[in-house]
Amino acid sequence: TRQVIMVLAIELFLLSLSFKHVNIKLLLKYICAFWGGILLFGIMGDFRTGGERFLELAMPSSDWIYMLPPGVFWGYIYMTTPIANLQNIFLYIPPLNQLHYSISTLVPSFIRWSMFDDISGWNVGDGLLTSTFNVSTFMADFYMDYGVLYVYIIMFFIGCISKVIYHYVKYNTSYASML
Repeated sequence: TRQVIMVLAIELFLLSLSFKHVNIKLLLKYICAFWGGILLFGIMGDFRTGGERFLELAMPSSDWIYMLPPGVFWGYIYMTTPIANLQNIFLYIPPLNQLHYSISTLVPSFIRWSMFDDISGWNVGDGLLTSTFNVSTFMADFYMDYGVLYVYIIMFFIGCISKVIYHYVKYNTSYASML
């Protein structure tokens, strides 16, 4: 998808910044590549959905600068919609206070439907601002189990694991460690 392509491009950009000495010429190349990527992202999005239809769904405020390339608005929506959806879930769906959603997602869906009942009557989709932009982030399942504190604890452990892996790969440069 376009989102995966953009995430990979951003990751490659950040990796290359961490391994290369950045001079003015390289920085200008990165800036041009960034704006080219934004333009391409918008063109692909408008081609797929249609620019007018997207604006109807995204509902920009009157303050939005329409002179900007459409990719800027597409990128803005892709970055802010998951946060807005998660905030909406925090406000309108009460946590279950039992381990259910975060465990059930570890089981393949065809087995999950027979093993796990929807015990809360709530669905992550109930908290979305709009069903069109349905990215609620994977944190919604953790929230629906035990609330905001559980989300913080899980994100802390994911950060710690990432730091350990980064430290290992940074100081062990063999190809086997990269796999």
